[in-house]
Amino acid sequence: MKKFNVLLATDNSGGIGNKNLLPWNFSKDTDYFIRKITTNTSFPTVTKNILIMGYKSFLDFLQRNICTELIYVIARDSEQLNYENQKKYVVYFENFESAIKMCESEIYSDVWILGGKKIYEDALANPSCDKIYVTTINAEFECDIVINLSIYDIKWNKVVTISDINIIDNKEYILEFKEGILLANTVTYEKEEHLPVEILQFYTKPEFVEKFIKADYDVWTMREAINNNIAHFPFLSKEVLLNDNNPGEITIVHTWKSIELWKMIDQRDFQKKCIKEFNEAFPHPYHLLSNVHDSNFFKRYRYSKYEVK
Repeated sequence: MKKFNVLLATDNSGGIGNKNLLPWNFSKDTDYFIRKITTNTSFPTVTKNILIMGYKSFLDFLQRNICTELIYVIARDSEQLNYENQKKYVVYFENFESAIKMCESEIYSDVWILGGKKIYEDALANPSCDKIYVTTINAEFECDIVINLSIYDIKWNKVVTISDINIIDNKEYILEFKEGILLANTVTYEKEEHLPVEILQFYTKPEFVEKFIKADYDVWTMREAINNNIAHFPFLSKEVLLNDNNPGEITIVHTWKSIELWKMIDQRDFQKKCIKEFNEAFPHPYHLLSNVHDSNFFKRYRYSKYEVK
């Protein structure tokens, strides 16, 4: 399952909103917010991230005139909203789980959870929650929506303190920008035994990593479907993991949708054909570190988005 990040701002009491609006307006926090959601951390040249939010948060988001990414909106009447929708970058979903599941095919995108309260709580309880970014305003505001982050086991890795002027009341406040991980939510992958799982680890020069992954996606995903007359995406999930401790190391995890599909296209001649096409698309040195077809692999190792342990 694809990992995602949570981004929010609170006051000292956990307040996050009042009457469906933010009760503050800090330019430095807004700049931080925009920079986070529009920067792709895995592939900087790719800017299409996925933003997940509730319907009321979405209406507020539209008022900000922020350069839009791909937005998944959680709404009760999602079917009707999709029918009436004229914004190509917006898709409506009935619940958080269905939106997260849809993210699995967007392997180049970072996923950001932007509220409101129910969406945050669903995200923080989900084992695929990776990192959490919180701006804490050192004051208490009038809020009718409050979230209690103290119930979550968060390890803060970075805290930056600054001062900024609240545009609403023209007063100066202290802001803490905190970045952390949910310790209790470290993802351990448990895949069903009957589904074929393939873990491939490669190494190339760090400056070629993005080109490598793009070539891999073009050759081993889209062309597999076309060349074998497969009308649907062949993987239940496809993940690309990078190792910060060893730049240039790439781990690609495929979980196939069925044994039958895997057997049909995992043929030696076909493998040779695709490897040849990949080498033509990626004319740079690389080598295979490991190739494992074993679902038990997931029970022995843990992954995070940037580190392979």
